[in-house]
Amino acid sequence: MKQWLCILMTLFGFYAAATPVIDSGVGSSSALMSTILPDDTDKNLYYFFPYHYDLSITDPNSGHRSFSCLLMKKASGSSEVLCYMAFEGVSSSDTQKKILEIKAANPQAKFAPIPYVKMSTLVMNSAKPNFLSISCQAVGSEAGQQVACSWSLAPSRFPMFRKILTNQVYVQVMYFNAQFIAVSNGKKIPVDYSVPMYVSNLGKGDYFYDNDGNVLH
Repeated sequence: MKQWLCILMTLFGFYAAATPVIDSGVGSSSALMSTILPDDTDKNLYYFFPYHYDLSITDPNSGHRSFSCLLMKKASGSSEVLCYMAFEGVSSSDTQKKILEIKAANPQAKFAPIPYVKMSTLVMNSAKPNFLSISCQAVGSEAGQQVACSWSLAPSRFPMFRKILTNQVYVQVMYFNAQFIAVSNGKKIPVDYSVPMYVSNLGKGDYFYDNDGNVLH
């Protein structure tokens, strides 16, 4: 759950001087999503991964809205839809269960989101026709923190996009790709992983505007 990820990140913070230990048999992204990795020097420190990224409607830190779309009409007569949004990392139920088990065995245990050294986002091929352009940037250097994106859509694609966002559906549009440094068999190695990013139901609210500030219905 998002609340779990935010609470853990707030309570235990980021331990920048440490490195997770990874077993040579754990390499796939699907395996890492629900894996807890120990630290190479601190026996009480563990790292966890986001299971996926969800569209975030409100910034958990500021409380401000983190999603909006603006229909821009240009002087040339053409138009485009500009959307600004943020995605939050969500931990899996398996991860939550493992954290509780480790805490029961070791009350001194601390947990931190995995620190990464590289990140990027990859738009799924099936979603590419919907975008004129797309740009994303992670906020911070820890997995699970927000990823801020700006999307430009052709107006013809906007009705479908809005329908997706106002219905109870989950649609994957991108992957969050990252690389972190881990210790394996006594050596530091780069490890790549990838998790899906979803857009989902926005709930009630006015999120769509024209360039005069009028709400689009």
